[in-house]
Amino acid sequence: IPQPEVDDVTWYTFGGWTLANGDAVPSTMPDTDVQLKAQWEKIWYTITYQWVEDATFVDSDFTEYSVDFISRTIHAPSKVWYTFLWWSDLEWDVTWMPKTIPLTNAWFQEHGFKNRTFIANWEINHYTVTFNTNGWTCDGDTCADQTIDYNNTIDTLPTPTKANHTFEGWYKEPGLVNKWTAEDKVTSIS
Repeated sequence: IPQPEVDDVTWYTFGGWTLANGDAVPSTMPDTDVQLKAQWEKIWYTITYQWVEDATFVDSDFTEYSVDFISRTIHAPSKVWYTFLWWSDLEWDVTWMPKTIPLTNAWFQEHGFKNRTFIANWEINHYTVTFNTNGWTCDGDTCADQTIDYNNTIDTLPTPTKANHTFEGWYKEPGLVNKWTAEDKVTSIS
């Protein structure tokens, strides 16, 4: 028995025939009229998320939807040392989605019912490093503030001057306990 011809089966797949009462169709048809019923199975589409590793993401349990989907909000994830910018879709049919996506059945009607991969777009945090010269002098703007990406080194450690003194280096705190080296990375605000 062939699959029934219907105009739109976007959200369902044909699962076969049964008798009208739900029983299986016999292998040999009886010599009386029988009523058959087409069985349709709802298609479940998947949602996956990329670039949310090491992030706090409350919506990671929302991983599938179907035609009877009503609504769900996908919230912005958070990640230490990064700023969340926006969501994008792997297939780029929706490129700049807001930080919080109010997904509804109408949204999927507009953008298509299909498997989706939402990509979290991040920007690494930047920190301003200020050099406190404690009265020493710098040539030009060599002691100017530097903007450094999280977990990167300071571009150039300046060398200030002071008459009759020798510069020993930069320290991580006002009490001059822990010396800052060219290999040290900016990892926090302090």
